Amino acid sequence: METGKALKRYPRMSAAEKETLRVCLRNLGALEGCKTTFEPEWNLDGSCGRIRLVTPWDNISFRAFLHLRITPKTATLILRQMEESKSPQAPLLLTDFLSENLATRLRNRKINYMDSCGNAFLNHPPMYVEISGRPRKSESVSAARPFQQAGLKLIFVLLANPDAVSWTCRRLAAEAGIALGAVSLVLQRLEKTGYLERSGRRKRVLKSPEALLRRWELGFSENLREKLMLHTCRFSSALEITDLPQLLREKGLGETILTGGELGAHLLFDHPKPRSAVLYLPGDTLKTMLRLQLVPDPEGNVDLMKIFSPSNTWQGWHPERLMLADPLLMHADIAFRGALSTALEKKFMEDFLQPRFKPEADSKEGTG
Repeated sequence: METGKALKRYPRMSAAEKETLRVCLRNLGALEGCKTTFEPEWNLDGSCGRIRLVTPWDNISFRAFLHLRITPKTATLILRQMEESKSPQAPLLLTDFLSENLATRLRNRKINYMDSCGNAFLNHPPMYVEISGRPRKSESVSAARPFQQAGLKLIFVLLANPDAVSWTCRRLAAEAGIALGAVSLVLQRLEKTGYLERSGRRKRVLKSPEALLRRWELGFSENLREKLMLHTCRFSSALEITDLPQLLREKGLGETILTGGELGAHLLFDHPKPRSAVLYLPGDTLKTMLRLQLVPDPEGNVDLMKIFSPSNTWQGWHPERLMLADPLLMHADIAFRGALSTALEKKFMEDFLQPRFKPEADSKEGTG
């Protein structure tokens, strides 16, 4: 299909994403003896379509993953999503610009890529292409982040609460902890990009929630998580991560602090050997650090984060009399640290995330 026509019927992409995709496809087609076509197809693995590349040696199909403004923080999550894709086509990363450090990281893992500046790595024998060192173009399209801080908070509420999509704007603003005026703007953008539909005057329907989850996690890792971070710490004594539950109970903090990250997964479904923990705090950070024998250390394994919404709290059972962070936050925090194994991903998705995305028989109507 002709690229321009394909993109016109693909509203889920922003203008910056469409332009980056167009330029990357043009760069692929400019390789000697090559022609390319693009078939849009949004998949649960985060890919956006299939690229057919006709070469002098063979016809090659790639599964395209489009991401803008890739940073070292988001690269780990993007690579995991690409490597875990079950598509028979080889994954191909398309982006606005890759620094040489990130490009080397991808080449070492044999991940195909093309950026809009012309830097490329295609390892598909007998075809091998490596182009490096092309600088970022000053006129390149600005890759506006899909979601800013307020939008990420609101999207979290929509993903955490299946019924929240039909709440009033005022109620959504209170739940997400954002300004009332921001709610309607975010909802309009979600509708424009195909993640939200209106059903009548008062009911909304969230579309492709699993794809939205993966996009939210990228924004969380790149933007929101840093805003919520209070301190990264280590224990000042010989305590270990598995000692934290007892310490939280002894200090009377088990019902005010939300336990998440690998330790949260360990408590929720016996995830073995947690190496790190995330604690979401409602109050005095320094006082909490003293009571839990924590000291600041950028290389530490305990992250202290702000609670930003009532939805941050897991509404299920409370193991060991402790409050847990919602599995959405656990999943994102573990992915951020690069500790989300295939088995752990499957457990999260099948037991805690996918069930809330399945439409119930005409789920309860909200107040609109």
